[in-house]
Amino acid sequence: MSVRGSVKTAIATAVALVAISAYFASGLLASPTRASAAPHVGGSIVIDVTQDPGTLNPFQDGGIEGNYVSSDIRDRLVDPSPQGQPAPALATSWSQPTPTSYIFNLRHGVRFSNGAPFTAADVKYTFKELLGPKSQLAGNWTYIKNVKVINPYKVQIFMTSAYPFLLEQLALNSDAGIVPNGWLSKCGSKCDTTVIGTGPFMLKQWVKGSFLTLARNPYYWGKPKPYLDQVTFRVVPNPESQVVQLKSGAADVLYTVPYPYISVLKKSSGVRLYTHRSGTLMELLMNSSVPPFNNINVRKAMEYGINKQQIIKTILLGFGAVPSGLVPAGNKYYDPSLKAYPYDPAKAKALLATAGYTASKPLSFTLRTINTSYFESEAALIQSQLKAIGVNINIVPMEKSAFLAPLFRSPGTNPKGWQGGLEQYTFGNSTESLVWEQYAAGSYINTSYVNRPGTGGFTDPTLQRLVTQGIATTNVAKLKRIYHQLYQRIEQDALYVRISFADNIQAARSRVHGFQALSQFEYPLSRVWVSG
Repeated sequence: MSVRGSVKTAIATAVALVAISAYFASGLLASPTRASAAPHVGGSIVIDVTQDPGTLNPFQDGGIEGNYVSSDIRDRLVDPSPQGQPAPALATSWSQPTPTSYIFNLRHGVRFSNGAPFTAADVKYTFKELLGPKSQLAGNWTYIKNVKVINPYKVQIFMTSAYPFLLEQLALNSDAGIVPNGWLSKCGSKCDTTVIGTGPFMLKQWVKGSFLTLARNPYYWGKPKPYLDQVTFRVVPNPESQVVQLKSGAADVLYTVPYPYISVLKKSSGVRLYTHRSGTLMELLMNSSVPPFNNINVRKAMEYGINKQQIIKTILLGFGAVPSGLVPAGNKYYDPSLKAYPYDPAKAKALLATAGYTASKPLSFTLRTINTSYFESEAALIQSQLKAIGVNINIVPMEKSAFLAPLFRSPGTNPKGWQGGLEQYTFGNSTESLVWEQYAAGSYINTSYVNRPGTGGFTDPTLQRLVTQGIATTNVAKLKRIYHQLYQRIEQDALYVRISFADNIQAARSRVHGFQALSQFEYPLSRVWVSG
């Protein structure tokens, strides 16, 4: 099955939109001035999203959509501040008595949305289950050894080794949202839809494929927040339809504005545009355990054969940057001395010939992608670029859950049953999360399968050593040096084609106040209020 519609049409449509970028790339988009009026209590908003959360089960991966919702249902010990630093939430303060542990003093008088009191036992239970055999997310928290209850309002988290990023991980990861003690044993067959937390909102109704509604948590500790009575996430898969809904007032917020519609919304009365620095990495995933990507020369040919700058100009309309290093500019670990693979089709052809692929024996592979116009248009452009170096791609669009299942080695799937994939990876401000999840041998999000046991993927002991060193390093200057070496190793191994760091642009009706992105998928709705 090939991508829907004509490849030429998809590319031509995107190219026609490039002219818009000349006006907006100069930085004319900016976060609007904050409203001077006092917040108003009451009212509701509608947020259009492209699809449902994968799940709201706290111990399963719900994807970005799951993060949107979960972060407003389940409070964490610490939250991200507007400046991106850890700030008090369920924990009012903390200390580090040893290099491998933190003590958290918990907030008194907090209740879950079912009225049950919050205590240290809930924190211990949440992390026990998060690290347990029923958790899909356990691999991302392996640096936590255990949690000790000191008293009902004090816990100590012990780590397997010195890990300097615990507070950042707790603040920036919705996985760390606390649930009541024993919740998993009580939710039965409804763990996906009955989640309970201490957050500002609670789940009211979820009609999958249609809408998900949150209502104010009557027990929320942070009064007078939340200001809104209700928030509805409405599933609207078509981006153009989302824009129409926002312009008409039928929707109030878009978390992600499709690039082709920026100009439309910029000119729309009653709509504000917001920008947030890049934290979304677009990548061509290559399964190093199967042909053709078990051959390093083929992987390097993809690096040289894909024109990343053209993709940014054509698909992102200039709102992005070619990744030259692990992280985008502005991140504290950004390293301006590092460079990306240059676009060099001649070099790509030579590498393909070395791998045994020629004009009479061309390389062909299947490229899986999520079935949205954004992904499909980008896949079509990549298809065209690689065609120019003699590579044939069969594009297979599919639903996100089906796309991710074999990549994450979900039960019943074949990890060798796919070759290439086009996917976004969103990591907010947490460089440590990005490095561990993408490159550590024990991470289920390690989709290149490098060093991953049981896959037959590419092996590089030096890379794994650098990942391990990075997790245990507390000195920032030393960590920068480790990340410098790590990036060079990643590029040497050609594990992914890192295509772009895309800027994040949101939109909201003018009646919506207090809306702000704290990281790539952190939109705290407790601060939002409406006028009129």
